[in-house]
Amino acid sequence: MEAQPTTPTRRKPSSKTRRDLQATIAQIDALFPTLADKPSKQADILCEKSSAIKTLLNLEAEERETEQDIRLKELEARHEADASRVAELEQQNASLRVTRIPETVTIPDPEHAAVRRQNGELTSVLKFIAENLGTEAQRAQMAIRIIQSCSPEAAKIVVPFLGFDYIDYARMLLKTERELLQIISSAQREGTAVVAAKAILAVRDRSATKKAVDPVEPPEVIPDTRSGDEKLREAKELARQCWGNSVIPARNTPPNPSEARKQESYRDSVDRKIFSGAVVANRPTQSDDLFN
Repeated sequence: MEAQPTTPTRRKPSSKTRRDLQATIAQIDALFPTLADKPSKQADILCEKSSAIKTLLNLEAEERETEQDIRLKELEARHEADASRVAELEQQNASLRVTRIPETVTIPDPEHAAVRRQNGELTSVLKFIAENLGTEAQRAQMAIRIIQSCSPEAAKIVVPFLGFDYIDYARMLLKTERELLQIISSAQREGTAVVAAKAILAVRDRSATKKAVDPVEPPEVIPDTRSGDEKLREAKELARQCWGNSVIPARNTPPNPSEARKQESYRDSVDRKIFSGAVVANRPTQSDDLFN
């Protein structure tokens, strides 16, 4: 355990004694001009002043020595604490040297060589495809499409095989169409920047054209999976509504029971006439559309 240094107690300076001596000297200085006609008195006062100054100097010297002694003791205590800590660390170091460190066993991955070989083969094939892709403009457009479609890690691998710098092309993709056209028009020769600008404009134009000519997908048709009985009931209800609206005016008040029975009988007769074809000429257009 680390030893804590002990702080020596500082002795309080004799500030009151010093103030008294300084006040005495000040009084002697003030009294000395008033005794100009008494040289003997002035001599006595000067002797007292000399004694007071000597006492004050001794007092200040003692205080300085006391401060130095206290500081020296503090440094000695700190040195002892540091020496104790060093001894403790040396002991820990010695114990760690004696302790045996377990040996690290490295087991090679059996698939590591196969993965490296496959990686090399894929890299060779990718390089061959990139070199035989076509013109420089085609390779530049391919690089732009790879940066737009693939992850940055994959693009950083493939784009250099095409003969271009990934960072330069990625920065060029951030430019607007106006900036790209300005690069092309202000260039004195067709350098790397001009090739990249033309490739980006070509890829953007091709994407815009493709979006414009894409056919509109027809709305999704939900098939009617109901049974024949359900479809027939719905057709009857629709036919009743159409026939009733064209023959019997609507009423605001509910019918009485006898009237309800008459209406039910009437609907049954309408159903028989509609589905037997007896009143085809009098059916509304909606019913004709249903059963044609």
